Amino acid sequence: MYLKRLRYWLDNYMSKGTPAIVMALFVLSGLIIVFVATLLFVFRLEPKPESSYWDYIWVTFLHTYDPSQLAYDDKPWQYEIIIFIACLAGLFLLSTLVGVLMAGFQAKILELRKGKTLVVEEDHTLILGWSEEVISVIREIIIANHNRKNACIVILSEKEKMWMEDEIRIKIGNSGNTRIVCRSGSPIEFSDLDIVVPHKARAVIVISPDNIANPDAYVMKVILALTSDKFPAPIKSIVCSLADEDNRNIARLIGGERISVVAAENVIAQIITQTCRQPGLSFVYQELLDFDGDEIYFQNEPRLFAFDYRDAVMSYETSTIIGIRKASNEIVLNPSSFSMLGMGDSLIAISEDDDTVIMSGIAKPPINTEAISNGTEPIQKRERVLILGWNKNAPNILRELDHYVTMESQARVVAERLVGEHIFQLDADLKKLDCTFTYGSITKRGVLDSLDIPSFDSVILLSYDDIHDVQEADSQTLVTLVHLRDIAAKSGKQLSIVSEMRDERNRSLVEIDSVHDFIVSHQLVSLLMTQLSENPELDYVFKDLFDDSGVEIYLKAVEVYVKTDMPVNFYTVSEAALRRNETAIGYKRIADQGKVKVNPKKSDMVTFQHGDMIVVLAEQ
Repeated sequence: MYLKRLRYWLDNYMSKGTPAIVMALFVLSGLIIVFVATLLFVFRLEPKPESSYWDYIWVTFLHTYDPSQLAYDDKPWQYEIIIFIACLAGLFLLSTLVGVLMAGFQAKILELRKGKTLVVEEDHTLILGWSEEVISVIREIIIANHNRKNACIVILSEKEKMWMEDEIRIKIGNSGNTRIVCRSGSPIEFSDLDIVVPHKARAVIVISPDNIANPDAYVMKVILALTSDKFPAPIKSIVCSLADEDNRNIARLIGGERISVVAAENVIAQIITQTCRQPGLSFVYQELLDFDGDEIYFQNEPRLFAFDYRDAVMSYETSTIIGIRKASNEIVLNPSSFSMLGMGDSLIAISEDDDTVIMSGIAKPPINTEAISNGTEPIQKRERVLILGWNKNAPNILRELDHYVTMESQARVVAERLVGEHIFQLDADLKKLDCTFTYGSITKRGVLDSLDIPSFDSVILLSYDDIHDVQEADSQTLVTLVHLRDIAAKSGKQLSIVSEMRDERNRSLVEIDSVHDFIVSHQLVSLLMTQLSENPELDYVFKDLFDDSGVEIYLKAVEVYVKTDMPVNFYTVSEAALRRNETAIGYKRIADQGKVKVNPKKSDMVTFQHGDMIVVLAEQ
C-alpha cells in the first residue's frame, strides 16, 4: 500500500515537468553527498585527523562529480569503496540531469514553435484571423509604418505559427522597420487573446477566415470577446468587415464609437458602380486607399483660425484640402468656400504623409483668372450598361446605378442563373433604369458576339462566387474578360470594363494598366480596413465618398473649369472649382496616357487639351 502511494506521489511529481525533475535531482545529489560525507566523518576514514565535517562534504562533492580524482588518492580501501559508490551515483545523476535539461530545451523550443507564448508589445497593430486578405493588410501597414520607430504587427489565428511565418516570408519578404510576430490560437478564446494583449494594441483588425459558412457569425463572436470586461483596459479601436446590415448595426451597438465596420459587399457594389461610369476613378480610389502614394490625413492648423475654406485650400502647395473636421467631430467634405474655420477645427487633407501637410507660406497664390472658363457641364445622356454574370451583390449594383443614371437608361443582364425574387424586387426598386434579363453562358463567344457589346457604354463582369468555389468562379471571369478585351480591340472602341474577382492572385494574372479596364477584388476592402486601423475617423470620410448621397468624386471635362491649350497651374484649377462649390483634387490627361494625377503640386504648369478631365469633389 505504501509503495503504491509512493509511486502515485512520484508520478504526480514527475508530471510537473523539467523544473521539478531538476530540483529532485539536486536534492537527491545533496542527500547522497551528505550521507557519504557523514560515513567518512563518523569512521574517520580521512587520514587527516584535523579535518572538519565541512572538509568531508567538499571532498565528497569533488569525488562525486569528478571520478578521475579517485585514481590519485592513496587512502584506505574502505574509503575508496565508499567514494567509488558515490562516483557511480554522481555519474548517474549527472547524465540524468543532462538528459532532462536537453528534453526541457526541446520541449521549450516546441512550445515556442506552437506560438503559445506571451507577447510583450505595446502600441502594436493586432490582426485576428487569417485569410488571403491578411497579406494585403500587412503590406499596407508596413508602408504606413515607414516613419514609425519600433513598429510591430501581431497576428493571432488558428493557423500554425511556422506556417504563417513562412507565408509572410515568401509573400512579403523584407518588412523594413516593422516586426511581425505570429501566435497560434483562437481569437474567440480569452486565454489565447490574453497572449497578444489586445488592450495594449493601437488597433485591432478582425479578419474572417476563408472557407467558412457564416463569416459574419465568426466576426461577431470575436467582437463580443474583444468588448468584454475580461481585459485590464478597453480596446482602443476595432476594425472589421461584415456583410449583413443587421450584424453591422449590432456590432456598432456593442462596440460604440471604438468600432469601425466596413460593409464589404456594399463598398464593392459602390466602387463597381462608380468606376464603370467614370473611367479613371478607380485610380483615384486606389491612390486614396493604399499607403503607397497620397492618403487622407487630419491636420490642425491654428494659424488658419477665422480663415475661410478657400483660404485653407490656397494655403497648401503640396497638399490638397478636401474638408473640415469640426471641433464637435462633425466631418464636412467640400464645404462652402466661405465656411469659416473655428477654434479646434482640423483640416482634412490629401498628402503624401502626415508630416507633409505643411502650409506653403505663399501670401498670394498665382491664379490666372483669364484662364478660368465659364463653361457648362454637358447634359447627361442616357446610358446603356451590360452586366454579365449574377451574384448576391448584383441587386445592390443595379440599385446604385439607378441613383446615378438619367431617366430611360438601360441595363441588360446576361447570366446562367438569375434569382427570381431578386428580379421581382428590382422591378419595384428601379425608378430610372430599364432593366432586362437574359439567360446565357457568358463564357461562350457566340453569346457575347450576339450582344453587340460595343454598343454599350460600360460592361460590368460579376463573379459567380455564390454558386461556384472561388477558383472556379474566377476562372469563368478570366475567360469572359479575355473575350471582352478581344471584342473591344477589334471594334476599336475604348470599352469601359469593370470585372469582379475574389482571389487577388487571379487578379494579378490579367490586370493591365488601363483606366478603361479595372478589376475589383476584396483587396480594396482590405485597404479600407487598414486605413481605418490607422485613423478610425476616416470611416466618416469614406462613407461620404462612397455613398450616392452627399459629396462624391467625379471626373468632369476640363473645359468646364479652365481653357485648353494654354499653360495653367493647379492654383487656377482649384479657384475655378471653388467658384462652382467644388474642390479640385487632381486631373486626368490624354497626354499622360489617361493616367490620373491626384494631389498635384499647385505651382506646376500644365497644358490641358480637349478630352482631359478634372477630378473634383462635388455633390452631383
